[in-house]
Amino acid sequence: MKNYKLNFLFASLLMLLFNSKLSAQWTISGDDNGVCPGQQYKYEATPPTQTGCGIGSCTPIFTPTNGTLISQKVEGGKLIGYVVWNNTTELGKLRLNASCGSSCSSLSTSSNGQTIEIAIRSLAGEQPKNMVIVFTNSTSNNDPVTSFSTVIGDTRQLTLSIEKMFIKYTNKQYEASFYQWQIPANWTFVGGQTGTTVNVTPDRCTGGNIRVRGVISACGNPNDPQGNYYSDWFAVPVTRTIPTIQNFAASPAQVECGSSTSVGLSAAAVAGATSYLFLPSKIFL
Repeated sequence: MKNYKLNFLFASLLMLLFNSKLSAQWTISGDDNGVCPGQQYKYEATPPTQTGCGIGSCTPIFTPTNGTLISQKVEGGKLIGYVVWNNTTELGKLRLNASCGSSCSSLSTSSNGQTIEIAIRSLAGEQPKNMVIVFTNSTSNNDPVTSFSTVIGDTRQLTLSIEKMFIKYTNKQYEASFYQWQIPANWTFVGGQTGTTVNVTPDRCTGGNIRVRGVISACGNPNDPQGNYYSDWFAVPVTRTIPTIQNFAASPAQVECGSSTSVGLSAAAVAGATSYLFLPSKIFL
């Protein structure tokens, strides 16, 4: 029984010391999940409750990573700071560094407080992934592509798609607000132009690049005319190839020299072709 009481008292003492250690830290509160780059956010640092560890006994300062401290002030026994976060997909961090005097026995003379991590709503440096290009309503392979080719004259509708883009590190599922697509000159969109999937109709001849990027419109970028933040472009080059004539045939296949027999020529239809020109490979005079 005595051993049990001693063990209980020892555990209680450890818990008291542990709680004292925790309560001797500065704590930070404020927005930390899905903040907008370029905008100012307010943070509060609360000092420990121990005697001699308050604002009057310590010199605290906010230290941000991937952000800029605009100003800080003491108000109501707390340290108030204002931070503008960078346009980056890296985590922002805000640390409270406090130097306290000898009267704060629970803290060292140069004690660091809490650090909080800040998820920033940015797509900077990111690219859309896994573009798939197929003929609309086709059952062909849907694997992602890094290049695409279609024959000259083929104007069949294409379906372009990418994966959704999300903001990293957030507890919430912040998706890109919309997507911006660019297609080769003289191609046309069929229906919507801002989703992860769009339909387009090629012209007969033009190649170029299909490009897409993610856009965040909810944050109001002061450096962009539309107030948007963007990911990097992802591009797939498009080439137009000369079609191959299939099933070419002549009937009859052979005629004697000097014969006036008519020869019928035929070939399989080429998608998008409007006319055909048959030329002899050799002419005997």
